[in-house]
Amino acid sequence: MLVLAGCTTQRDGRFYRAYHNTTSRFNGFHFARLAMEEADAKLAETHEEDWDEVIPLFLYGTEDQADFLYPLMERAIEKCSRVVDRHAMTPPRSQQKDFKRPQLNRWIDDNYTLIGKGHFYKGDLVKAEEVFKYLQRKHKEPDSQVAAGAWLARTYMAMGNMVKANSSLLKAVGERDASDELRADAFLVQAEFNLTQDNVEEAMRSIERAIPMIKPKSAKARPLFVLAQLKREYGSNREAIEIFEEVVKLRTPYEMEFQARMQQALAFDRRRGDSEEIKDLFFDMLEDDKNEEYRDQIFYALAQIELEELNREEGMAYLRDALAENSGNRRPRMKSFLGLADLHLEDREYEQAQAYYDSTLANMDEDHPRYAEVRNNAMSLTELVEQLTVIVRNDSLRELCDLDEDARYARMEDIIEELRRAQEREAEEAARLAEEALAASMSVPGAATAFWPYNPRLRESGQSYFLDRWGDRPLEDDWRRSRKLNSGFSTIEDVAEDVAATDLLGSGGELPTPEELLEGLPCSEEQRNSADVETATAVYQSGVIYKEKLDDTDNAIEAWVDLLDRFDESEEHPLAHYQLYRTYLFLEETENYQNPFCGTCNSQYWADQISLLYPESEWAQLVENPEFVDFEEQRRIDELAAYEAHLIRYYAQKDYQSILTEVNALLDTVPDHTQECRYRFLRAQCIGWLDGRARGRDNYIAALEEVVASCDSSDQAVAANEILQGLGAGKKEAPGNGDKADAAPKLKDFGNFTDKPVLEHYFAVVIPVAKGGSDKTKASLADFNRQFFASAELKVTSNLIDRENQLVLVKAFPRKDRAMDYYKVLTANRESMIELNTSGFSMFVIHTENYVELFKGKDIEGYGRFFDAVYLGN
Repeated sequence: MLVLAGCTTQRDGRFYRAYHNTTSRFNGFHFARLAMEEADAKLAETHEEDWDEVIPLFLYGTEDQADFLYPLMERAIEKCSRVVDRHAMTPPRSQQKDFKRPQLNRWIDDNYTLIGKGHFYKGDLVKAEEVFKYLQRKHKEPDSQVAAGAWLARTYMAMGNMVKANSSLLKAVGERDASDELRADAFLVQAEFNLTQDNVEEAMRSIERAIPMIKPKSAKARPLFVLAQLKREYGSNREAIEIFEEVVKLRTPYEMEFQARMQQALAFDRRRGDSEEIKDLFFDMLEDDKNEEYRDQIFYALAQIELEELNREEGMAYLRDALAENSGNRRPRMKSFLGLADLHLEDREYEQAQAYYDSTLANMDEDHPRYAEVRNNAMSLTELVEQLTVIVRNDSLRELCDLDEDARYARMEDIIEELRRAQEREAEEAARLAEEALAASMSVPGAATAFWPYNPRLRESGQSYFLDRWGDRPLEDDWRRSRKLNSGFSTIEDVAEDVAATDLLGSGGELPTPEELLEGLPCSEEQRNSADVETATAVYQSGVIYKEKLDDTDNAIEAWVDLLDRFDESEEHPLAHYQLYRTYLFLEETENYQNPFCGTCNSQYWADQISLLYPESEWAQLVENPEFVDFEEQRRIDELAAYEAHLIRYYAQKDYQSILTEVNALLDTVPDHTQECRYRFLRAQCIGWLDGRARGRDNYIAALEEVVASCDSSDQAVAANEILQGLGAGKKEAPGNGDKADAAPKLKDFGNFTDKPVLEHYFAVVIPVAKGGSDKTKASLADFNRQFFASAELKVTSNLIDRENQLVLVKAFPRKDRAMDYYKVLTANRESMIELNTSGFSMFVIHTENYVELFKGKDIEGYGRFFDAVYLGN
C-alpha cells in the first residue's frame, strides 16, 4: 500500500517528492539521455568534416543519418513522455508544502527538453517549437528558461525565422542565474546564429564568452577550433595560431589534432620568409607514422604553398603526389583534382583539364559552391575533346589510306602489336594487384579478412580509381567503348588511335588480323568525302567552343583559319569568315589589338573577304550594316511579347471580356499571325470563363473545336481536344498523337487522381494475394513504427483492393510531407526493412480522396505512375 500511495501525483510531501524525483531521474530520463548520447556519438562518427570551411559548432544530422537517428529519438521521446505522464506532480495549490528540498518536479523540465530535442533531431520542427514554448511558459526556473530559449532559437533558425531566433537568444543569454553548462550552450547557439548572418566579429565574441564555462575540457575542442578558424579568416593569424595550439593540447581525436597542426602551420605569415620552416614542419609530419592516412592532405598543403610562391611545376607535382597517396577520401581527392584541372585550364592544356574536371565532378557533391562551374567546364571541354578527336581520327585514317599497300599492311601489323602489348600490360597489372592482395592477406592475422572485398582500404582504393577513371556509370554492356563524358587521361592522339583500333576489335577482345583492319579502313572516295565534311564541321565547332565557352580567341582564330586553309569549300566557310571578322573586331574594340606584321589579322581583311566571296549573303549584310535584323524574326519576337502581355492580364487581372475583344480584333486584322494558335486557345479560355459565369458551355465547346480545326497537330490543338474530352465533346485521340503508345504519361493522363498536400495521407504496400497473407508485412511495419515513429501513434491495417491484391496501410499522417518523411526513412532502411524493400511490392503514399478513388477504379498501376510523377518527381 505504501508503494501504491507513493505513485500518486496529486499529493505533496517529502516522501512523494523524493519518490517522483528519484524515479524520474534514474529511470526514464537516464535511458533517454543515454539514447541522446548514443545519437551524438553516432553523428560525430558518421559526420565528415570539411576542414577547408569553418566547421559547424553543432551536429544536427542529415536525411542520410535518419536511419539511426529516428529510433534513438523515438526511444528518448517515449521514455521522457512516460516520465512526464507518471511523475509530473500536480497537487492542488492548497496542499503544496513549503519545502526547499527535495524540489517539486525537479526533473520534469529536463524531460521536456529531451522530448523537444528528439522532435528537433527528427526534423519535426513544429512539434519541437510547441514543446519548447510550453517549457518556457510553464517552467520559470533559470535553467529551464535558458535551455528552452536556446533550443527554440535552434528551431527558429532551422525554420528560417531569424527574427524569432534572435529574440529567443537574447532572452536565453540574458539569464545570469542559470548553470554554466546551459549558458555556454546558449552563447554557442548565439555564435551559430551570428555566423548565419555573416557577423564574424559577434560570433567570435560569443564563443569567447562560452569557452570558460564549458566542462569538461575536451568539450572545448570544437568551439576553440571554430574560434581559431574565424580568427584566421578575420586576419588575426597570431591569435589563431595560439588557439590552434590550445586545441592540440586538449588531446582531441587525432583527426582534429592533425587539422589543428595543419591550419596552425598555414596561419603563419609566409610573406616574412616563414615558408621554409612550414615546409620543414610538413616534411616532418610526412615521416610520422601517425599521419599515414593524412599524407595526401599534407602534400596538398605543400602544393598550396608552392603555388602561392608561383612555383607552378612544384605545386602541380605535389598535387599529383596528393592523388597518389589518397586511399578513398573523396573531399581531399576532389580538391587535388580540381587544383590540377584549374591549372591545366589556365595553361590551355585542354585535354588534361577535361580529364581532371571529369574526375573532380565524380568526387564533388552537388551542393559544392563550384559544382555548376566545374560541370560546365567538364561539359565544354568534353565537347572540345570530342571535336578534336574527330579531327585527329579522320586525319590518321586519311594518312593510312594514303600509304601504298605494303606500307599500309605494315602499319596494320604495328597496330596489332600495340594492341597485343596493351593486353599484356592489363594482364600484368591484374596479376600484380592479385599478388598484392594475397601478400596483404598473408601478413595480417586472420588472413581472409585482408582479401579485397573485406579490406575497406583496398576496396575504397579500387573504387576511387574506377570513379576517377570512368565516372559513376550504370551497369551496361560495352560501356568502355561508348563515347561518354569521361575519356580518361589520354591525349587526343591516344583517344583517336584507341577509337580507330577498338572499333575493329571483336566483342570478346580478340586481336584482329591485318586483313580485317584493312577491310575496315574508310578509303573509298565516298568515305573520304564524308570524312572531310565531318572534319570541317569539327574544326569549325572547335573554334566556336574555344571562343564562346573557353574565352580563348587565339585558338578559335587558329581553328577557323585552319578550316579555310585545309578545305577549298564547306558549309562552314561563310560562318568561319564571319566569325573571324567578328573576333578581330571584338579584339580591336576591347583591347586595341593591332598586328602590323600580319595582313590577315584584322577585321577589315575578313570583311572584304566576305563582301568578295559572299556578296548577297546575310553575313555580307551584317558586315555592311551591323544593325541589320531579320525582320521576320523580329516580327515573331514582337508578336510573342504582345501575346505574353495578354497572357499576364488573363491570369493576373482576369479581364476576360476586354482580352476577348482585343484578341478577336487581332485575329480578324492580322493575317498569318505568328502566334495565331496561342491566341485562338487564349480566346477559347476567355469564352470558357464568360460561359461559366452564365452557366453555359456551348460557346466554349465551339471555341475549342475551332482551335482543333484551325491549329491541327499543334500543342494548343492537343490541349483543346483534351479539354473537350473532359467535357464529353472531344475526339478520342488528340490530333497529332498518331500511334504514340509509348509516350511518357502526362499529369492529365492520371484520371481523377489529385495532388492535395494538406489532406490526411496513408502509406500503402500492395501485396499480391498469390504471395500469401499480409500478416508478416503488417508485423514488420508495426515493429518499424515502434522503433522509428512511436510518437506518431500510427496504426497498421489491411484490406483487399481486388481479387488479386491486398493493401496494407499505415495511417494516418496529417499531410503529405510527413507521409513522405516516413516513406523516405522506410525505403532507405537496409536493416530491419530489407526484406520488404527488396520484395518488389509496390509502395506509395496516398491521400484520403485518392484512396477512395483507388478503391473505386482499382487502377493500382495508374496510381503508381501518378505517385512517381507527383510525389517522387520522376
